[in-house]
Amino acid sequence: MDGERRESQVRRLEECLREVVTGRIGNRQWLFFELSRRWPELVGSRVADHAVPAWVRGEAIWIYVDGPAWMQELSLMKQDLLEKIVRSVPDLGIRDIRWLQRPIERSMPEEQPPAEKEIDPDQERDFSALLGIVRDSGCQQALFRLWQTVKRRQQES
Repeated sequence: MDGERRESQVRRLEECLREVVTGRIGNRQWLFFELSRRWPELVGSRVADHAVPAWVRGEAIWIYVDGPAWMQELSLMKQDLLEKIVRSVPDLGIRDIRWLQRPIERSMPEEQPPAEKEIDPDQERDFSALLGIVRDSGCQQALFRLWQTVKRRQQES
């Protein structure tokens, strides 16, 4: 009983979602969404890894494809793919498939920190000698890093 109730609630949620989506963007977009969702089972995982539905315009569905080799291979499968699409979502009214190379996703280059400027080794040696009066080695290291930071900033300005 509990399983049946949950299944009926899920079914009602799907129906509600469809009503909202079709009311907002139209039945055709919902059908395209359904096609996109079922794409891997429709065309197989091998094809789905290299081709995805992009949009529908008129009676044509546009498919993003991973490069010219896949475009050529899918062109040879066009009639079979078209039949599968029409059987899957007949109300979408698809009569043609068009191919489009998938846009290249450009990643932002990682921002490199600016190269640290060299500090005069003689000045480093002289400052290190001054630090000899500080007994705590942790303090010596902290003061030395602070001095290096100040020197680098002076060089920048």
